[in-house]
Amino acid sequence: MFPGVKVGTADSWNKFADGTADAILSGGVELILANAFSFWQATPISNATWNLFQDVFGALQQIERTVGMANMPEFWVGETGWPTDGGSNYGAAIASTQNAARYFSESTCSSKSESSKLI
Repeated sequence: MFPGVKVGTADSWNKFADGTADAILSGGVELILANAFSFWQATPISNATWNLFQDVFGALQQIERTVGMANMPEFWVGETGWPTDGGSNYGAAIASTQNAARYFSESTCSSKSESSKLI
């Protein structure tokens, strides 16, 4: 219908990792945007980068099991981040400008240096 335009979907990483999105993936999706927020999992900043990468890896494993390596869609982290000062804390996750800067530096910047696709 639209030559050259990829059909895509976006959702939270866990919907791809737990199999909830398997039917959508099996329908020929060519682009996936997975949103992953360590903050909303009440992860302390000291573990936030590891948590983000584990979430993404879990999603990618299930996607590969569902569609096969030969049919892997293009995969991007669509949304991630950490709230700054003025936000509410969530369990062990503390909202602050210092933590947001740390998360950006450790998670986002290291993702880009590893050639990961991150919007």
